Formats: sequence, C-alpha cells, structure tokens
Amino acid sequence: MSEFNVFISYSSADILPTEICHKLEMRGIKCWIAPRNITPGTPYARAIMQGLINSDTFLIFISSNSLKSEDVLNEVDNAHGLKKNIVPVFIENVALTPEFSYYLKRKQWITAYDNLEGSINTIINLFEGKATLTGSIPDCNRNNNLQSPPFPVEYIFDRLKNREEKNKNDEFIFPIEDVFTITGRGTVVTGTIESGSIYVGDEVWIAKNKNVKKTIVSGIEMLRKLCDSAEIGDNPGLLLKGITKNDVKRGMVLVSENPHRLHDSITIAAYIFTKDEGNPTRINLKTGDRLKIYNRCTDVEATIIRMSQTSANNGDYLAIKLRLDNSIFIIEEDIVALRIKNQTLGFGLVYGL
Repeated sequence: MSEFNVFISYSSADILPTEICHKLEMRGIKCWIAPRNITPGTPYARAIMQGLINSDTFLIFISSNSLKSEDVLNEVDNAHGLKKNIVPVFIENVALTPEFSYYLKRKQWITAYDNLEGSINTIINLFEGKATLTGSIPDCNRNNNLQSPPFPVEYIFDRLKNREEKNKNDEFIFPIEDVFTITGRGTVVTGTIESGSIYVGDEVWIAKNKNVKKTIVSGIEMLRKLCDSAEIGDNPGLLLKGITKNDVKRGMVLVSENPHRLHDSITIAAYIFTKDEGNPTRINLKTGDRLKIYNRCTDVEATIIRMSQTSANNGDYLAIKLRLDNSIFIIEEDIVALRIKNQTLGFGLVYGL
C-alpha cells in the first residue's frame, strides 16, 4: 500500500478538483495534490515524480484548461510509464486532444459535470471496492439527451415584457449595487428593490457564495430622507446592523427568506440574437465553450456542458446547461444575459437548477 490513495492531476485554472480533493479526504481517502504536497525547496519535477511513485491511483481531471496544460500531459505520461491505475474524471464535456487520447481513450471514466455528488460517491466507492467503472470516453458532440426548451420562445419575450409583475407582497429581494461606510453609523448598501418591501427592524439574509449571514435593517434612507419602509421599485440605502464593508459587495443579494438558493449549475432556454438584432458577430457555440452570464448586478464565467443541439448559431432557440465558476443567487424564471468578451450575444430564461 502506498502512502497516498490517489494522485490528483489537474489544471490550476480549475477550482472543482480542489473541492473534490477536500471531499475525498473528509471520507478518509488520502490525496496527493500540487502545490499543497510539494515541500518548499524541492524541485517541482522531482516532487511530482515522488508524488506519483507514492500514490496508488492517478486521478486526472479533464477540462478545456487541463487539455492545454503541458504539466498535466507530462503527469499522465509519467503515470502511464509507472503503470499506475489511471482514472479520467470529466469536469467538462470536452473532446480529448490527440496527445491525451493516446493515453486515455481506452480508459474507463467518470463524468462529474452533470452529477457532482454522484461522481464523488462513485470515486469513494471505487476506492472502497464497492464500485467498478464502465464505459468509454464520452463523445462531446452528442447532446446528452438534453431536451429542447419546454415552452416556445414567445414565452421568454412575454416574460421580458412583464418583468415588473412582482409586487410589494412578494418576498423581499434586493440586489446590492454599491456599498458605503458611514462614520458613526455603519455599513450602507444601495440598489433597487426587485420585489417585496422592507421595514426598519426587519431581518434579512445576505446570500453570498455558499455562505449566508443574517442581519437587521436598522435604517432606510431615500432621497436624503429617513424612511420607515421601502417597496418594489424604490432605490433605498439600507443600513445593516453588525455588518462591515468586507462582509458585502456588489452582486450579493439581500433576501427575506430562504437564502440557500445559490447555484453553480443552471439550465436555460436561450435565444441567440440575429445580426439584425444587434449581434454583428457570427455565433457558433458548442459544448465546452466559455461565456459569461449577467444577472442581478453581477456576471460570472460559465462553461457550456450540455446543449439540446450540437451547436448554436445566430437566431437559434435551444436549451443550454451551464456550469458556473462561482455560485450565485438565482431562481427559476430569472432572465440572464449571455456575453462573450463584453458583447451580449443573447439571453436565457432559467428553468432548471
């Protein structure tokens, strides 16, 4: 038995492998991962070889980033030479490059991009001898049975026209646009109330990343006047009790209930603009492509992991499943803008979380 159960090979541009490493170690599976396990002063190449030699299994995380990495390719080459048990884990639905295909094409694999918790359990069960792997490397050009949107495109246009249908009796949702510190008073957040109403003394939750924080609205100000309340459509400054400027930032959301609605995977019904609709660039989106989504004062990088058709061009209407780089507050029927290099190429309605 080696010192480590698994050597983790990944691109440092990807966050998910380190999260999976943490979850594996919580279940008693010892992982070797760079740069954490490299002793200061040890040459990088020597440390990698020592890690490979001292590990039973080579777990390689496949993504568009790792497929561009010479370091990851060198690691899989050495793992192959050492006759290690190699297990590819796809965190994006991408096609192997010829170099990686040489080592991995005949390996059995795990997909983590559409069922993260299930894939972690599969890896754990694999090490505990409770599971075996079956299957071949996935074809990134198939649509993985993602169905077309369950409603016509006209439904989204109607939702866009009626976005202000919410009223003051709905739950309170307040996207934060800016943050200020008032000497002697505390931290003030500003923005537009998306739905519901708020009163001085009300409790609210700050939805941020995977953490939430509770606070009290101790003051409301609009147009330089102190107010007892504010409602949908108002643009107040809200004084938050016990909150510092470091606790909040633009893009976070104040809510009155159920703050645990932060997601890093969404399915949208997407409409891609035509050239006549202000999109002069010829669009050809495919699985594995990167783009940004914009929602509630914040944007986040995302990867296309599944589509209801093999590609998306100008004027297309289709379903797209996205893996977000960071969790954000998002709810069904939200409208998000789709962007590439600060150019808006279309929009989508969220219908799957």
